[in-house]
Amino acid sequence: VYPILSLVQVTKAIGDGNFASRAKVYSQDEIGKLARMFNLMAEKLQAYQTEVEEKEAFRASLIDQIVQAQEEERISVARELHDQLGQSLYKVLLRYQSVQRDCAQRNRRCTDLEEDLRGLIDEVRRLAWGIRPSLLDDFGLDSALQQYVKEISSRAGVPIDYKCGFPANASRLPDRVEVILYRVAQEALTNVIRHANANRASVVLLRHNSEVTLLVEDDGRGFDARAAFQGDIASLGLMGMRERVALVGGNLTIDSQPGKGAAVRVRIPINGDI
Repeated sequence: VYPILSLVQVTKAIGDGNFASRAKVYSQDEIGKLARMFNLMAEKLQAYQTEVEEKEAFRASLIDQIVQAQEEERISVARELHDQLGQSLYKVLLRYQSVQRDCAQRNRRCTDLEEDLRGLIDEVRRLAWGIRPSLLDDFGLDSALQQYVKEISSRAGVPIDYKCGFPANASRLPDRVEVILYRVAQEALTNVIRHANANRASVVLLRHNSEVTLLVEDDGRGFDARAAFQGDIASLGLMGMRERVALVGGNLTIDSQPGKGAAVRVRIPINGDI
């Protein structure tokens, strides 16, 4: 029965994912034929596994290129809005102010133009900030998140607490990690404001040893987290967050149930390979 026991052991190894395992052929009888057919099956499984891994690597590379291209385009558009359109509107404002006295004497409604122009300038700056905040590039993730949480909390009327626990002498996170964590926090808070009907929310950023953790929680109506990843169009934002985090070897988990709020947790390892 040794050939049968050997075949059982190899079967177990294949079941555990070791597709390189092969059964030893002891004879040319029926057990030997079974071992040869089993080895043929194992070779096909190994070839299929290799093909899947290659396709997955190609998909991850393609997603990475798309994400990088998106961020580069965001930087370009934000710069155009701030430096071109914003500056042009500011010049118009200055020109208006230079002739404001004469204009006001002819038509009192001209005095409203300055307020309108200032509103447009503020809106352009807000759009540029939403696309790619300069704080993220200049001062890092902590400053960018703190400002973003402050602005979205004020705009939406939802109290959002923010805490950052980084060691005092910690260096800045890698650029890709900062961008991904910022986008995840942005997407998570957008979902809170739009869908959660929450009374409060919080954002916590922690760094310890060789890992950085981001936690976004709310006390809203919650949702079925498992069903959200089953391919529904409404879950594309969640899938996008998970894909982004996976690009840097991180892990994203969502803990939520209907009526019990939601918690989005991201853990990303920090090392020289990122």
